Parts: sequence; C-alpha cells; structure tokens
Amino acid sequence: MNANKKTRGRQKLEMKRVEHEAKREVTFSKRKKGLFTKASELCVLCGAEVALVLFSPHLKPFTFGHPDANEILQRCLTERDHDNTPGLASKNVLCRLNGVREQYYESLKRLEEEEKKSKESSGTSSGGLWWDDQEIENINELEELEQYVESMEKLRKIVQARVDEMDLSGNYFEGNLANEFINDENLLDQNNFSLIPRGYDFYGV
Repeated sequence: MNANKKTRGRQKLEMKRVEHEAKREVTFSKRKKGLFTKASELCVLCGAEVALVLFSPHLKPFTFGHPDANEILQRCLTERDHDNTPGLASKNVLCRLNGVREQYYESLKRLEEEEKKSKESSGTSSGGLWWDDQEIENINELEELEQYVESMEKLRKIVQARVDEMDLSGNYFEGNLANEFINDENLLDQNNFSLIPRGYDFYGV
C-alpha cells in the first residue's frame, strides 16, 4: 500500500437534488428502503401506528402501513375534521381541496410532456420502424401516468362538486353538511389509494 496515498474518507453528502437521473433513482431506492426500515423499527420498539406514502420521481406510488396505511390515514383525516371550530375546519378542508387541484394539474402537465416525448421519439427512428427504438419502460410509465391522471380527473370532479355546494360567503359547515363532506372526502382517499398496487407494500401483502 502506498503510504503517500491520500484518501478523502467518508464525507457528508450535500443535501441537494441529484441531477443525474440514474443516480437519482438509485438514491431514491436506497433512501426509501431506509425510511421504511426505520418506520418498521418504530412500530416494533414503541408500538406506534405508522402510515407512509411515497411517490417516486416517475410518480410510482409506494406505501408502508402498520397495522394498515389506509385505515390510519382515514382516521387521521376524519379526526381532524371533527374539530369544534367551524372556521378552522373549513380552512383545513379548503387547503386539502387546493392540494388535490395542484396535484391534478401537475400530473396533467407531466402527462403532456411524456406524450410529447413519445411523439418526438416516434419521428426520429433511424432505419426500422419507430417502435424498434421505443423503450418498453417508458411505455409502461406513460400508461401508468395516463391512468393516474384519469383517476385524478375523477377526484377533481368530486372536489369541484363539493366546492360548488359550499357557501363561501358565510359559514362553511353546519350540521349534516360537515358530515357529508367528511364522507365524500373519505371517498376521495379511497379513490386515491386505489392507485397504489399491493405489490409495493413494505410487507409485500
């Protein structure tokens, strides 16, 4: 071994976006595994109930839940909506409505970009047919993204219907209206989490 060789040793990773796509995917995979492992340890050591939802850079969903992710998230949303202060409850609901809208438009924009890339690649083939140069992985991602946007469109329509029923100039929730919205929002969550494949569950259930 060369005694004059200098090694930098283990260094602290700078917290910034990984620009190289392949390295970014590897980083996501490793960090996701570590996050799920820590969540599992927290459940075992402390008896905690945990629900995690992650979306990869390609909008592929991953979940971890103990005892069940959907049950915990539903309970969290329902308990929060039972706040005794109508004004605060209405603000929380409106924030979540805006979040659904933003997620929908972001997904729609990404879908348009992927479709544009697909059309461009179909016209730049050299030699054989255009599908000879098309990557199967990209096709699968585009199909998944289309399904995701379609589901988000359904969510957006449900949300918009509820917003149209809300009287924004006065009280947001009174009596049965609050309970009806809670039920509708549970439906939103069920539709959203129906996109999550069982195979991505941490325990493989």
